[in-house]
Parts: sequence; structure tokens; C-alpha cells
Amino acid sequence: MPSSAFRLSIRSLLLVIVFQLGFCILLLADVANTTRGYGTLLTLSSGLAGGVTVVGALLGLMSLALNSDSDDSLD
Repeated sequence: MPSSAFRLSIRSLLLVIVFQLGFCILLLADVANTTRGYGTLLTLSSGLAGGVTVVGALLGLMSLALNSDSDDSLD
């Protein structure tokens, strides 16, 4: 059975991967907007989805870090 520290590191790694994927979507939306010269619904929606993914992953990482710090202080 894996330890709680191992599970915590896996969760952190997965959240970092989600953050990177969201940032890539946001970047690709900006590149598409720049190459076309005008915004479309596709670039707007992909930029919004990428931004929400990035913010959600950051909030998850912060929550995970704060919970791990409080769990360590209780031991």
C-alpha cells in the first residue's frame, strides 16, 4: 500500500501536468488569434478553457500544499 507522501507527490505531479496542458491551450489560442489577425469564437473559447484550466490547477496545487503543511504539523 503506497504511503501518503507518495500519493501526495503523484497528485502534485498530475496537477502540474494539467497546469502545463492548460497553459499550452492558452498559448495556442493566442497564436491562432495572432496569425488570423482577428478573434473568432474558437480562439475565444479555447483561450477561456485554457485560462480556467490554469487557474483551477494553480488553486488545486495551492490547496494541496496548504493541506500537506497542516498535516505535517499535526504529526
